Amino acid sequence: MAFRKRNSERKQVSRPARIYGRDREFVCACTVLDISDTGARLTIEAKDTEEMPTLPSEFLLSFTFDEEALNEALSVVRKCHVVWEQDGKIGVLFPGRRPYVEN
Repeated sequence: MAFRKRNSERKQVSRPARIYGRDREFVCACTVLDISDTGARLTIEAKDTEEMPTLPSEFLLSFTFDEEALNEALSVVRKCHVVWEQDGKIGVLFPGRRPYVEN
């Protein structure tokens, strides 16, 4: 059995999102499989006619699927750092984010 270190609880969401490079250029669409306060697990599915995109080690993840995707006043955008990749799935850390702690 593998040991998984988690700083905060993950919630399954299966939500479409978009990945942008640090230069704010669109990279690809993805699905957020689960998410926590400090990171997420994503999947990227290439269409039959496409190759899997090469992801930068750091990118922006937007949960808005339209022209306002990078407008941080209108969309949820997270900076991401890739921590693992396996079988078309990607684990990312949200740098600077801390787990929510109830008082």
